[in-house]
Amino acid sequence: MHQELVEPVMTLLLYMGRFANAVTVLAVHLEHFRKTVPLPELETFVCQISLLLEQLADSVQQEITPPPLPDLEETLQKIQPHLQALRTARIEELAINQGHTPIRQVVIDYSILDLEIDQIVRRLTAMHSAMVRLTSAN
Repeated sequence: MHQELVEPVMTLLLYMGRFANAVTVLAVHLEHFRKTVPLPELETFVCQISLLLEQLADSVQQEITPPPLPDLEETLQKIQPHLQALRTARIEELAINQGHTPIRQVVIDYSILDLEIDQIVRRLTAMHSAMVRLTSAN
């Protein structure tokens, strides 16, 4: 393997595992919210990620540079206020109920959800960057 290919390949290998872990954690925590109102823009986010993964796979198969990343930050900015509003509402309920309640766990779960969405974007961005370097080196 050419020396200039080692770093992007190692980055891809490292971040694919981390990406899979983030998706697994996100899936587990989303399970808690099945009976709640869906978060706006979360479906858009999932579609963007799915499309990006397909594009990365196509780039590998065809040995071409992947298309530019979509504006995932814009989608995240649309999701964040909804997560914050849910957290605020739950914290207010906690103040009334004082103590450990099932609602407290929901606050924790939404915080984890928020973190995992951010992790997915950062890891996918690193994978995309590695693919661009990899295909540029060929």
